[in-house]
Amino acid sequence: MNSAPRHPLTLRDVSQASGVSEMTVSRVLRNRGDVSQNTRDKVLLVAKQLGYVPNKIAGALASQRDPGLATSLE
Repeated sequence: MNSAPRHPLTLRDVSQASGVSEMTVSRVLRNRGDVSQNTRDKVLLVAKQLGYVPNKIAGALASQRDPGLATSLE
């Protein structure tokens, strides 16, 4: 049994597995920018195979958007 610790998958993991840059992976997953259909298909397939799930909080921090978190000061 493999007991190596697992880390959450990142754009870098998808990038390395699909052989494209992190920026290309980001463009594909956000459906923005000019990416060839072959590359788009490859990245989406790899992301699905790896089980990649976008981290909305990390994405919001990177883009300086509000991820929808709220706190109550009662």
